[in-house]
Amino acid sequence: MSAALMLFVCLLVWETVTPPAAAARVTHIEIDRVESPTFAGRAFGAVGQYEKIAGRAFGAVDPGATENAGIVNLDLAATDSAGRVAYGTDFVILRPRDPTKGNRTLFYGVLNRGNKIDLVLLNDVPYGPPTNTPHTATDAGNGFLMRHGYTIVWSGWQARGRAGAQCCVPDEPGVMGADLPVALENRTPLSGPVRDLFVGRQQTEPQTASLSYPVLSTDPRLMQVSVRARARGEQPQPIPACAQPSQAERCWEFAAEQTVRFQPGFESGLLYEFVYTGKNPPVLGLGFAVTRDVVSFLRYETADERGAANPLRLNEHDTGIHKALAFGISQSGRYLQEHVWSGFNQDERERIVFDGLIADIGGAGKTFSNFPFGQPGRTQGGHQDFGFPENWFPFAYDTQHDPLTGKHDGLLRTGSGQPGDGFDPLIMVTNTASEYWRKSASLLHTDSHGNDVPIPDTVRLYFFASTQHFALHPAPITTSLGQRLAKGPCTQEHNPAFRGPVMRALLLALHRWVHEGTLPPASRIPTRRAGSLVSAQDSAAGFPSIPGVAHIGDLNPTLVTHTAGDQARYTSLVPKTDADGNDLAGIRLPDIAAPVGTSTGWALRADVPGAMCGNWGQFIPFARTTAEREASGDPRPSLAERYPSRAAYVDAVRRSVAALQDQGLLLADDAAAYIADAERTAPIPD
Repeated sequence: MSAALMLFVCLLVWETVTPPAAAARVTHIEIDRVESPTFAGRAFGAVGQYEKIAGRAFGAVDPGATENAGIVNLDLAATDSAGRVAYGTDFVILRPRDPTKGNRTLFYGVLNRGNKIDLVLLNDVPYGPPTNTPHTATDAGNGFLMRHGYTIVWSGWQARGRAGAQCCVPDEPGVMGADLPVALENRTPLSGPVRDLFVGRQQTEPQTASLSYPVLSTDPRLMQVSVRARARGEQPQPIPACAQPSQAERCWEFAAEQTVRFQPGFESGLLYEFVYTGKNPPVLGLGFAVTRDVVSFLRYETADERGAANPLRLNEHDTGIHKALAFGISQSGRYLQEHVWSGFNQDERERIVFDGLIADIGGAGKTFSNFPFGQPGRTQGGHQDFGFPENWFPFAYDTQHDPLTGKHDGLLRTGSGQPGDGFDPLIMVTNTASEYWRKSASLLHTDSHGNDVPIPDTVRLYFFASTQHFALHPAPITTSLGQRLAKGPCTQEHNPAFRGPVMRALLLALHRWVHEGTLPPASRIPTRRAGSLVSAQDSAAGFPSIPGVAHIGDLNPTLVTHTAGDQARYTSLVPKTDADGNDLAGIRLPDIAAPVGTSTGWALRADVPGAMCGNWGQFIPFARTTAEREASGDPRPSLAERYPSRAAYVDAVRRSVAALQDQGLLLADDAAAYIADAERTAPIPD
């Protein structure tokens, strides 16, 4: 029996024993383990040692409350005797052992597919298994969040389910999820249409794939299966079931009601589509309310309904938390944008949830969560997950009129008259070049026709020039100077540029903005007005003709489908590049301001010619000498022509570092690390 169905059964029992309550909230918590001290007793400056608290939070929401009105299928979930819908979720807390030495600020890391990745970006922790189970002294990385005294909290919001299913997160050690009720029709789990799409050889197994939902029937005649090489401009080719008489080289069959097997196996890079009737959908939109209520409980309540103490409280009257910040990366950044727009920054007792947040690398998107058969694990690209809901109006934070839908809206709620009105947090939005090519990030600051629009005073937008979505470095790094990454499925090496040092400065700027009202650095984005935001075709035309590198000028479009079935396309724009192919506007890391090659946020696949290659971007090194450059026909000046000596390269990095510091975008420790790495990795021989 699935976790969701088990919860449904428990609800039917709980309905007869649970006393009524006036408001939805976390009803009770269970502490599974306390590790004090954690990180092998490592101390973090004046803050001292940290402890880890892990457990489960249980809560219930009122489906009739205005704050919950937008949760799809909440009215179809089972309720207790008080008319509330119950849930359970994992939580993990890292806090100073002496809370009085902390900064009284809750740092909430929004999980990415159940994973904790905040420490990768902010604490320079290598991505891998320890990321989800930080325990040893080295698992704290550089200790940035701890040295500044944050109380760090993670809690599950995505439903727990089968590994590989895009609806859910796997029930595996270290991966955090939520137990959400299933939607019911006449006390029977709901069924409905589902579409799944897989990129060949990206599954766990070479011959099998997990569907997002179990099928209503394993009759192969009720499943439509097809394959194609590219998402756009190519007709899908049907694939027959293996049980049907056929001379086809490919066929498929059910291995279980949620597993398909493909013969002879999935081919690298090809797109396999499955359309079927699924069943047992969790109420995925409830995950937003779970986050809202867990954070609200931790910052405002000293005890749960059963009298158990809030694990953060200082005494019977004080939780010790004065402010709360949220940080979301990629899927989690899109989640935070939807959290604000959907009104979940206001709890049911009319209190603010997050005072400030950073929505990182989410582009102009939201999540495919609050749908009858949602798949929050999807992230639409030019090749992968194409055609799934992610980008829809409104895109920008300020209110604007959209002629393509006729709607008048913005992501901020203040003045909307809807849930969340008056409870908007202070917001920073950070994006890389990948999000302009893949996630229509330009729509955050343009209208549907590509014209610049105002940015609210409570919002800052930052663009990291020539960087890729999220570089996964295999070892700890302080900066990305001198780093090289493999090609993977792409035609060129992955772009290694690492944003961590600047993100740390931005987090502290957000902290001061929330606590003291100190204004953070101004927005740094490409604009039409400045001529630094252009069409994809113009970008490709201005890109240098580098030997062996193709630029097809293909971005992932954002579309709106009208009732009649016709589609209209929003105008998505991309950053303009310099003569080297590096982006001109935005925050230029030392990797880009003192380049040793061309770095982009887009790339092409090697296994499917002309198809875009995921999030990785690319790095194309400069020739070392004039002779090498001329021999290859590379139009970009060589390293020797740019930097006549090691000292010249180090000086270029030093100037870039000083500029970032002057703009409030780099901390002193990270500035010193950049200069030290430049001296160590300078590519110019003396």
